[in-house]
Amino acid sequence: MRGLFIACLLMVTTSCFTQALIARSSLGATTFYTTLNSAYSACINGDTLYLPGGAFEAPSQFIKRLHIFGAGAKIDSSIATGNTKIFTLGTEIKINTGAAFSSFEGIYFDDPVVIGSTAALDNDLNNIVFKSCDFGGHELKFGATIPSPVNNISVINCIVSTLSAQKAENCVYYNSIFYGIVYNTKNSFFKNSLLLNSQQFNENTTYENCYLAGLAGFYDTYCYFLNCILASCCNGPTNNFVNTINCSPVFTVTDYHLAAGCAGINGGTDGTDVGIYGGAFAWKGGIIPTNPHISFKLIPDVSNSEGTFDVNIKVNAQDN
Repeated sequence: MRGLFIACLLMVTTSCFTQALIARSSLGATTFYTTLNSAYSACINGDTLYLPGGAFEAPSQFIKRLHIFGAGAKIDSSIATGNTKIFTLGTEIKINTGAAFSSFEGIYFDDPVVIGSTAALDNDLNNIVFKSCDFGGHELKFGATIPSPVNNISVINCIVSTLSAQKAENCVYYNSIFYGIVYNTKNSFFKNSLLLNSQQFNENTTYENCYLAGLAGFYDTYCYFLNCILASCCNGPTNNFVNTINCSPVFTVTDYHLAAGCAGINGGTDGTDVGIYGGAFAWKGGIIPTNPHISFKLIPDVSNSEGTFDVNIKVNAQDN
């Protein structure tokens, strides 16, 4: 953690005078780069990259096992540093064979993200984690074929538009917000998430402590709905609905906290709230990542009379 703090401090102070730098941690040593492409080219499997605020062009494809931390996905929670954006000059950000066991955290994806962009590049893609990321209104897609060999993907504390799971199996979605259609999940698990559009063609999927705005189960088969708040209940002869919760209004105005009097308050299977503020991965305002977060900085443009700089930086440690 001390090395991580120093890397973050160097990035923010350097950015005040020159171009913000990307820190690469590899085999106990830290080196710095000006572009994501140059940092990625230097990486070996197992390396960690710390990206400052700013927009960074993605490599043509991610095919290494890396852990990539941004300064935060939401600009309103990353005012001191700016949020971290990854974009592509192509059509989509590609995570392909070789990137199994990678993780991405605190990043705003400015283009669609596909795990396994072709049938030749979607094998052995598993155990990839997205945490505290915003997919920027773009699609998150698992594989180029149906059924997809992609599996064991984790999405935690993220904002997602359309999820095209391509029948990828054993995926988990914790405390996330889905604004678009969620379809083609299989043998997967949603917990304490908000599905604000419709769910279509999902199979053997469990929804626990969730809110579903669409026709729950209408297009799904053999799905299990447990302690969920459903806007429209209940459909599908093969689906199972247990402890359905009804309340109106469901949410407060702006932040998806449950409204006073809603039976979903402490109504989850674990005794916490239904929705994103309950469960083991409770939602943090601004989806702040787990790496030390720079919440304030004041660094003058010129030195004082003694030839030094009075630097004031506030760094908040994160619990998870």
